[in-house]
Amino acid sequence: MEPTGMGIETFELLLKLDVFCHFPSRGWSPVFDKMVNSERFTEAAQAQVVIEDFSAAAVEIFLRFFYSGVVELRMQHCGKRQEGPLTTLVEVGKMADKYQVDQLHTLCTQAVRKMMKPEVACELFACADRLEVPSLRREALEQIWIHPKAALKIRPNLRPRLLEEILDSPLLCVDDDDLVNYYGADGYYDLGKKKRKAAAAATTEQDELQPIIDSVAELRAQKPRKSRQHSVDVLQTLWCLYEEDGSRGTFLGYWVTIIPGQLKGPFAHDDLSALRDYASNSTCLCLGKGWLIWMLPHFSVYLTGFSFCSAMLGSVHFQILCSNDGCNWHVALASNREELKAWKPVACEKPPHLVKWFKLEVLELRPKTDDAALRTDCTTEELQRWRAAGEFPLRIKPRAMAEIAAYGDKDLSAASDVWGACFSKEGNFTVIVEEASGDASDDVDVEDKRTEFKVWSFLLARWSPVFEKMLGSDNYAESQKAEVVIQDFSASAVGLFLRFLYSGSVDGSTSVLVEVAAMADKYQVKALQSLCIRIVRKALKPELACEVFAAANHFQLDGLRMDALEHILTKPAEALKERPTLRPELLEEILDSGLLCMSEDDLKKTLQSWGSKDSDCLQPIIEARIQRATVRTPGEQTQDVLRTLWNRYEKAGKKGAFLGYWVVVILGPEQAEMCREDAVYVKSMASNMSARTYRKGWVQWLLPHSSVHLQGFSFTGNNISASTSFRIWSSEDGATWHLAYESLKTEIKIGTFLPCKRPPGLVKWFKLEVLEGELPNVFFQIHGILQTSV
Repeated sequence: MEPTGMGIETFELLLKLDVFCHFPSRGWSPVFDKMVNSERFTEAAQAQVVIEDFSAAAVEIFLRFFYSGVVELRMQHCGKRQEGPLTTLVEVGKMADKYQVDQLHTLCTQAVRKMMKPEVACELFACADRLEVPSLRREALEQIWIHPKAALKIRPNLRPRLLEEILDSPLLCVDDDDLVNYYGADGYYDLGKKKRKAAAAATTEQDELQPIIDSVAELRAQKPRKSRQHSVDVLQTLWCLYEEDGSRGTFLGYWVTIIPGQLKGPFAHDDLSALRDYASNSTCLCLGKGWLIWMLPHFSVYLTGFSFCSAMLGSVHFQILCSNDGCNWHVALASNREELKAWKPVACEKPPHLVKWFKLEVLELRPKTDDAALRTDCTTEELQRWRAAGEFPLRIKPRAMAEIAAYGDKDLSAASDVWGACFSKEGNFTVIVEEASGDASDDVDVEDKRTEFKVWSFLLARWSPVFEKMLGSDNYAESQKAEVVIQDFSASAVGLFLRFLYSGSVDGSTSVLVEVAAMADKYQVKALQSLCIRIVRKALKPELACEVFAAANHFQLDGLRMDALEHILTKPAEALKERPTLRPELLEEILDSGLLCMSEDDLKKTLQSWGSKDSDCLQPIIEARIQRATVRTPGEQTQDVLRTLWNRYEKAGKKGAFLGYWVVVILGPEQAEMCREDAVYVKSMASNMSARTYRKGWVQWLLPHSSVHLQGFSFTGNNISASTSFRIWSSEDGATWHLAYESLKTEIKIGTFLPCKRPPGLVKWFKLEVLEGELPNVFFQIHGILQTSV
C-alpha cells in the first residue's frame, strides 16, 4: 500500500498531519499521538512536522510500516559488498525507538541481525556507533573479530578510533603475519596477496586511517600477540590444540581443570580418564542435582552463548554462570524450565569481561524415562545409569563468538490491530447497506433499514478487483458519487467484510461468516473467502448444520452446502434435535434422502418431538412424513465401505456368496498374475480383511446392490512412499469414470484421511490404479455414506 500525498523525495521531510490523523500513525506512535492532538505543539498548529535527524529513505520505510506491518528492504549490490540498505534499516530502528514504535524497533533489529554478514559488518559497526545502538554495535564488532579477512577485505570507511578499536583488540581472529601483510606500511593489502590497485590508489597522505595502519603493522611486527581463535566448542577446541601440540604434558590440570560439586554418578570413582573426557567435552556427561565447574588456567574466553548435544527438557531447571576470577559470578544462562533444542545455539547474557571459569548448576530435576524425548548421543549404559541416579545427559558447549541467530522481519498481527482500530473512523468513500424490513405488511409501509460505513477508496480497490475497476473509471456511478449501495447482504456481513480490509482478520457467527464468504466471492476478495470457509468448516458441528445448510443454500455456496448436509445426514439425532429454520424444499431434501443415517421409527419420533405449529410452512411436510407407511433402509456412515459390507454379511449369517453378490472384484493383468487363481486372496481383497500389496496395474471393486456417497479414502498398514504414484477413480455405471484422488507422488502417513474430488452423484464402482512404485501391504479404505438394499 503506497503512502500517498507525502514528499518522501526530500531529505528534510514534511509529514502532513492529515496523514497522521486519518491513518494509523497515531495508533503506532504515542509520541505522534500526543504531538498532533495537543495545541501546545507547533506541529499541531502548523499541521506539519519537520524531521532533520533521519534520512528520507529511513523515514519512508518508517511510514510504510504503518500501512503494511512489514519492514521492506531492497538489497543493492556493489561488487561483492552490500551497500546502504542495512544501515538505513538501523536508522529506521533508531527512529522507531525515538517515536516509541516498539514493534517496528524490534523488527528492524531482527531484520538487521538476520542479514548481518562479515562483508557489511564495518558499515553496520560505523552506523550503530554513530546512532548509538549498543547491541547492534557489539554484534557487528563480533562479526569483524570472527571473520576479519572477509570483513576487512576492502578498506573500511571508519572513523580512526573505530579502526583502532578493531586492530588493537586481542579478539581479532587473524595471525600476526597476515595482519602485518594485510595492513603493511606501503598500503592496504588484500588477504596478504598482491597489492590491490584500487586500495593503493585510495591510500593517500590525506587518509586519516593510514597512520593507524602503519603503526599497527609496525607494532605487530615487533610484539606478536598471543593466538586467538573463534570456536563453537571451547573445551573441544582446547583438546584439539593439545593434540596438535603432540599431547605433551597433562591436559587435565593445565589446559582445563574440572571441579565437581557432587561425588556421585560419574564422579563416584577415581577415574582420571573419565575426568579428562569430561574436561575435553569428548563424552556425554550425566549430571544430577548439583554443580560442576570448568576452569581454563591459561586461557580466556569472550563468551557469546552455549549449545547442547541433547534436547533439554522443560522438567530440568538449571543455570550456567561464568567468572573471570572464580569469586564474582555472572549468570550467563538460566533455563527457566524452557525446553531447549539439541545443537541449537542459545545466546547468553554477556559478561562484562573475558571469562576463565564456567559453572553448570542443576537446581531442579524431574527426569523422564522416555529415551526418544532426549535425542541424545548417550549410550544405553549411560542412560541406565542416568535413570538409576536421577541424572540427565549433557554435553555443554561454551561458544566463543557464536553466529548471530536469524529472525523474522514482519509483525502483521500488530499492523492488523492498528488498522482495525481505524475502521469506520475516517474515509473518502461511503458504503451504504439497505436492508428490507421484515415487518412490512399490506397496511403499513416500513422504511428499509439503512447503514453507512466510511472507508478509504484505495483500500477497497487494493483488496478487490471489482472495486478497483468500479472506482478507477468515471463510467461508474459509484466513482462519481463516491458511494456504493449494497442491497443483497446484511449490514453485519458488510461490516465484517470491510473490517477485514483494515485488519486482515474476521470474527462473527457461523451463519454471518457464510454470508461474508459469499460477499467476498462476489467482490473477488479471495483471501477473505478462503478464510471464512476455513473458519466455518472448522466450527461446523451437527448442532449448527441446519443453520449453515440454509445460509449456504441461500448464497449458493455449494461446497459449504454439501458439508453441512453431510453433517445432517450422518448425525441426524444432533442436527435435528430442535425444529430447524429451513425452507420447505430443504427439509424435504433431508427427509427424503436415502442417505439419512436414522431409522424410520427414530425419524418419526424426532419429528413428533418438534411439536405442532399450525402457521408454520413446515408443518404439512412434518405431518405427511409422520403418517408415511413406507419402510426405508437408513444410510450408514463408514470409514471402510468394504469392511462394513463384510460385517453385514457376517451378521446375516454368511448366507450366499459374499464375493460376487455383495462385492465383485475385477483384477487387471498385473494384479491377476499375483493372485495365481487364489480365490481366498480375491475374497480378502473384496472384504478388506487382509492387507494387500498393490503393484503397478489396477483393481476394480463393484457393489452390485449398494451405492456410496463418497467422502474420501485412507490407507492403513504401512506408510506410502513419495516415490509411489497412484489414482483412485469412481463411477456410477462402470462406463463413465470420475478421478476422485491422485497422489502426485506425495508421502502418505498411515491413516491419513485423503479428501476426494466429489463425484456428481452416488457411485457403485471404484478403481485403484498404481502408475509407479507400489502400495506395500496396505488396507484400502473407502469413506462415505453407504446406501444399500442388502
